[in-house]
Amino acid sequence: MNDTKLIGKAKKIIEETPLTSDDWKIGACCRFIKVNEVWGVKAYEEKPVREYTWNLQNIAYKNVEWEKEYLCKKLSRTTIITNSHKDSFKGPLAPKAGKWIDSKNGYGYLTQIADTKPLQLKSDIETLKNRLDKIGINAPYDDFKRKENLGHIDKNLVCIDFDAFTIKIITHGGLLQYHIARPSDNIFEIPEELKEILKWKTR
Repeated sequence: MNDTKLIGKAKKIIEETPLTSDDWKIGACCRFIKVNEVWGVKAYEEKPVREYTWNLQNIAYKNVEWEKEYLCKKLSRTTIITNSHKDSFKGPLAPKAGKWIDSKNGYGYLTQIADTKPLQLKSDIETLKNRLDKIGINAPYDDFKRKENLGHIDKNLVCIDFDAFTIKIITHGGLLQYHIARPSDNIFEIPEELKEILKWKTR
C-alpha cells in the first residue's frame, strides 16, 4: 500500500470510528487505533503533544549516538548529553513514526505496530532504557516499565510511548530536561537551535 492510500485509509478509520468504540485503545495522552497489520495511528487532543512524541519516537527509531555542542542564545553553551557505556546495537529503539494526520478526532500520526504480547525481561527493559539514555532521551522508570509502553519489533524490545519522556541536555549551569508537551506545567520550550540540530519536525 502506497503512502497516499495508507494515509487515506487511516484518516477514514479515525474519522468514522466512534470514540466510544472498543477499536480505540486509550492511553494517558493519546488514543491508538489499528489501520492494518503493520500500521496504526496515535491521535492526540493537542498539536504540541503530537509534535513532541513524534519527534522523540523518530529520534529513538533512528538510534543515532551523537554528542553535539552548540551555542544557544538563551542558555549560553549547551551540549546534548549522552551516556558513556559501550553498546554496538544499531537497531531501532522505537517503532517507525510515519506521516502526520489531522482529523476531527485529533492530531495524529502513523506508527508501526509493535507486538506487546511476548514476555518482557527485566534485563531487556534495563538495556533499552540505557540505550535511550545514551542518545539523550530520559525515560522515567515507573512509566517505562509499564508493559503497555513497550513492545517487540523483529524480536527486539522497543519503546512505544514517549509523552512522559524528556530530552536531556547539559548547560553551563547543570542538567536541563526539555519537555514541550505540557506548557501549562511550566515546562521549557525547546530552543530553535536545538530543534535544528535534532531535525525537529514542526509541521
